[in-house]
Amino acid sequence: MSTEPSLAAQPTAAISNTTRALLTGLRSALPEVVALIACVVLYLQTLDFRGTDDGPGPALYPRLLIALLAFVMALRIIGQVRSALRHGGDVSVAAVRPPAEEDTGSLPLRRIAQVIAIAVGFVVATVYLGWLLATFLFIPLFCWACGKRNLLVTVPLGAVLAVGSSYLFIKLVYIALPTGIGAFDEFSVQAFLALGIY
Repeated sequence: MSTEPSLAAQPTAAISNTTRALLTGLRSALPEVVALIACVVLYLQTLDFRGTDDGPGPALYPRLLIALLAFVMALRIIGQVRSALRHGGDVSVAAVRPPAEEDTGSLPLRRIAQVIAIAVGFVVATVYLGWLLATFLFIPLFCWACGKRNLLVTVPLGAVLAVGSSYLFIKLVYIALPTGIGAFDEFSVQAFLALGIY
């Protein structure tokens, strides 16, 4: 009697391995799946927001953030599942996570403290310097603290994000942004007027 599996059993075993790898990939992506479900629930909550006739209304910004988070979570789920399928269901850290994420314990506490201090400083700076200038300064500083030190990239990025977020908040969502105190207030108002935001 032959001990080799029959030809009919081989596709079943392959399907079983694929299904097992798929389930393993989904299980390893459980936090992302939960976050994706939370995105759906949060999006449904925004359906109660009433828009205005002359603009997108208060639901625009939350929906943009929810859509962005859902998109990133979907990409991570797909990556986890593809990795599990590629490695036959092996969900070890090396198989599922990229090598850069393996050694998260070696992040220096000084860098973490710098990032937190910059974030807190940004919140305080928006009151005194205004949103536009504080955001413009925050982005390059934050990128520098995270290890991205090419000023030819981070400074233009700061300018684009400062102007873009100001336009989004003021022109589209109708949220007043802090303009700063004293001379910074005048600077912010003149900059918003020059950019066509006011």
